[in-house]
Amino acid sequence: MKRVFAIFILLIFVISFAFPLLSTKVFAQNSAQVKKQIGIKVDPIGPNIAVGKNIFSDSEATTNPATLANDGDETTFWSAQDAGIHWLKIDLGDVYANLFATEIVFNGNGSYQYKIEYSIDDNRWTVLVDKSNNIDTSQTQYDKFIPPASGIRYIRVTITSTPNNQPASIKEFKVYKMVDDTFIKGADVSMLKQIEDCGGKFYLNGVQMDALEILKYFGVNWIRLRIWNHPYYTEDKSQPMGGGNCDAENMLVIAKRAKGLGMKLLLDFHYSDFWADPGKQDKPRAWANLSFDQLKQAVYQYTYDVIKMYKDQGALPDMVQVGNEVNGGMLWPDGKTWGEDAGGYDNFAELLKAGIRGVRDAAGPDNQVKIMIHLANGGDNELYRRVFDNLTQRGVEFDVIGLSYYPYWHGKLSDLIYNMNDISKRYNKEVVIAETAYAYTLENGDGLNNIFGTREAATAGYEPSVQNQALVIRNIANAVAQVPGGKGLGIFYWEPDWIPVEGAGWKTGEGNGWDNQAMFDFNGNALDSLYVFKMLNNIMIVDYKPVVVGTAPGEMPKLPVKITAVLSNGLTKEVDVTWDSIDPSEYAQTGSFEVCGHVEGSEVTPVAKVKVANLIQNSGFEDDLNGWNVEGQTGAANANSSAPVRSGNKKLNIWYGSPYNLVISQTITGLGQGKYTFKAWFVNTGSAQKRDIVIKDYGGQEIKIQIPQSAAWDAWTPAEINDINVTTGKCTISFEIAADSGFWCAIDDVLFYRQDPDIEKNIVSVQRLDITTEVGQKPQLPPTVMVVYDDDTSSEANVTWEAIDESKYSAIGEFTVTGVVEGTTLKAYAKVKVINSKNLVKNYSFEEGLKYWISEGNTNAVKTESGGHSGGTQLTHWSDKPYKAVTYQTIENIPNGIYIFRAFANGGGGQNANYLFVKDYGGEELRINMPTKWVAEWHKMVIANIKVTTGRVTIGLYSDSENAGGTWCNLDDVEFFKVADREFEISNASLQKDKGLIASVTVKQSEGIQHDGKEVVVFELLKGTTPISIVAVEKDIVGVEDFKAYFNVNDYLSTDYRVKVFVFDKFDTSLTTPNSLAEPIELR
Repeated sequence: MKRVFAIFILLIFVISFAFPLLSTKVFAQNSAQVKKQIGIKVDPIGPNIAVGKNIFSDSEATTNPATLANDGDETTFWSAQDAGIHWLKIDLGDVYANLFATEIVFNGNGSYQYKIEYSIDDNRWTVLVDKSNNIDTSQTQYDKFIPPASGIRYIRVTITSTPNNQPASIKEFKVYKMVDDTFIKGADVSMLKQIEDCGGKFYLNGVQMDALEILKYFGVNWIRLRIWNHPYYTEDKSQPMGGGNCDAENMLVIAKRAKGLGMKLLLDFHYSDFWADPGKQDKPRAWANLSFDQLKQAVYQYTYDVIKMYKDQGALPDMVQVGNEVNGGMLWPDGKTWGEDAGGYDNFAELLKAGIRGVRDAAGPDNQVKIMIHLANGGDNELYRRVFDNLTQRGVEFDVIGLSYYPYWHGKLSDLIYNMNDISKRYNKEVVIAETAYAYTLENGDGLNNIFGTREAATAGYEPSVQNQALVIRNIANAVAQVPGGKGLGIFYWEPDWIPVEGAGWKTGEGNGWDNQAMFDFNGNALDSLYVFKMLNNIMIVDYKPVVVGTAPGEMPKLPVKITAVLSNGLTKEVDVTWDSIDPSEYAQTGSFEVCGHVEGSEVTPVAKVKVANLIQNSGFEDDLNGWNVEGQTGAANANSSAPVRSGNKKLNIWYGSPYNLVISQTITGLGQGKYTFKAWFVNTGSAQKRDIVIKDYGGQEIKIQIPQSAAWDAWTPAEINDINVTTGKCTISFEIAADSGFWCAIDDVLFYRQDPDIEKNIVSVQRLDITTEVGQKPQLPPTVMVVYDDDTSSEANVTWEAIDESKYSAIGEFTVTGVVEGTTLKAYAKVKVINSKNLVKNYSFEEGLKYWISEGNTNAVKTESGGHSGGTQLTHWSDKPYKAVTYQTIENIPNGIYIFRAFANGGGGQNANYLFVKDYGGEELRINMPTKWVAEWHKMVIANIKVTTGRVTIGLYSDSENAGGTWCNLDDVEFFKVADREFEISNASLQKDKGLIASVTVKQSEGIQHDGKEVVVFELLKGTTPISIVAVEKDIVGVEDFKAYFNVNDYLSTDYRVKVFVFDKFDTSLTTPNSLAEPIELR
């Protein structure tokens, strides 16, 4: 019964860090489409990963189930039962990164409006595409994600509107993954186990989660772990050194978890008991007295044993770092490369070879584990050349060069770029940023001074912020991605997890100097800067910025040799382009056409739009001199058809039988700001004192060039002026001649056209707003909304909103406000959520299921379901069998006072008893019966004037349907909040002394109180501490009432008199403060 009447409302969870999405482009039939039709790939995508996966819907016709929407067959289709709002959801079966696009083939043409969302857990949903105002009528809707989306297991399309109000219907719902995800988006989390052991916790959107799962959600695909030999002060490991306590056993715990999540692993051998870096490379204590040969064997055996242990535990690393930041060698002094006692590069190379051999032997011939050698100071090219020249000369075999690059220590980004490009080519090796980081704040999370402060911020040039933390990472990653030959592997962010937790410092007994460079805040909440890893997916060209050029009829268009490519990480870069040849017929007359191009290394086809137009009126003088202004000797100018004529039937002919001055001009108005080109053709004979082409009134300095001298009387010669930057909306072109009678000139085909025409744009979607307001407060709607155009750009547009009825925001809940975008008929929508910040009920709308609520009795009848007064969930008591159940929440430690209980409910009736209750507050249990007849509207349920005296309360829903099954009721938006300390307030108090004492007060009923019956206002006169007399006034106080009391005393001027004022429900001679309905006051 309940399910028949359920109202399904979609709840959308929106994550705050938004990325731009590309909407579907629809072009007219042109050569670009022809290329697509003959099989040229347009987007770098892989297969449709949705085929055959588990699929669900909230509604399906009997003969058209959801499984027909991802069966790979476009002749079948899913259909909902009705024309309401319905959704289709696919479980991809695993968490995916680099999802590039979706393609929905609807069951027919027409304007379908829809949203696409994704989730990692089928609970928290993020909007990926919002086409709630889609006006494209194409049957196939293709939506591309820039940057590609990560952290996706579930993907859902919700159809909000269909053509002709028909049932939602989809032939195929396709989901595409990018071909590759090899770019390393890594994180060194060596501190993680110690942080967790000390009680550190991590959160995503307020939900506690495993830090590794959070990192994977944001796109991190590699984990780096440092290995120390024996990070303990004692042999029995009873006194750890801290800093992660990074022995092989502790790191194995994290390594196995990372591998279980599908992440790759980099192991970083320090070959030390504690920190190793350019300033210290201390040998492990156990190796302190070994000979060099013994030391080499120890390096080999230790490396072998660790790799073998990890391999046996299913955590074989994918890359191994032999030494950490070994600028000056390792295992000092034996492997030190500088200083008097140094073993030199020969020893350093031998130690590296021993470690590398240990990795290779333990991994085995079937496992290709990459070997990295890692230096610090990533911008120091001289250092890298010196070290790697020496190592390669000594036959050290490795695969990857690792660099530490902290922008506040290691130079400019340009220095890093130069170094990576140089060493990758010089040694033919891949490069990776093994360590980098940046601060998001200058605040300190514990008592230890942070490494990053104002000096580091000034050096790096970025103000510490969440946004700049992401920006720095993106810039570094982009630099790596641009290393020639695809040799830039990626980056590792150093310790994004190192939040301030007592006991998890850089060494035992010390604090954390890194907490402001973590990517979680001090309380473990994931920062929005983590989204940058989603942007670092395999960087490739996914689109181009629009290319629009102008030309005039008959003029070959000048297409650019470089265009702006849009990369999959959201960045852009200039690329060389070659264009297809153009048939002259394409630009023979006004209009527009498109030209396809090719960018080397990219399968994405650039398209240039060419607009053919001439802004000159009567440019060939076919209509004599109409449109032209003639000054001076007007008889010297006429349009005639005598030879030579360049095109058409006429030309402008200039000649006079005696000396003459002549100016022929035309002013073009209504011009948009931009660059323009002038061109015209000339023939002439004889000489002139002046024969100028003048361009003026356009906003810049006057341009003047000479009319060219033609080689013969019929040899038409062009003159051209480019890049006329018009800023005034107009331009004047004139031909100015001063000559003797022997000078003759003819002009034809005068052209003036925009070089960079405005891009014509149409709005394809309008931003949907989410607004929050308090109960009773009118929501503040913005005057503008963001609109997206068909060229994937966006801007603010003015919107006019409909009036909002006060009843809409008088209670907790949700409603939608509609507006109209200025200059269009497009609708804008704002979803308003009305909240009560004073509400003490946890999970009041059941969006978290039954969390914080307790159910007893037949608990199988208690559930949360889709629907609700607001949000998308409601509490339901329902069973097809007889049942008795109660669901309640106890609220503890609340201040005493007057409270109100409110909720929204509906039900079908038929129970023995079905009510909401309030108890444990200090009075009798209060009840209000649930609705007994179902209607579509929700009923507002209120229990007012709850006087809490116990500091606690229990609220809940009780259902007794032991005599019949099939009964149901729903509950949502439950509130319990304080409205006042007491039922009444006393104010405006005064005590006048005039032949007695006159006491005056104003008594006001507290807001939200419904106190029925008469009240008694009591005035008690005391002299010192001795009661003298009482005046009691009985009245039903509604709203605000004034009261007075007169005391007839002869010594009224005495300062010992005082008057106490109380308000009681009935007269009470005890005159105790707790019994007063208002806080008593005293008059003197």
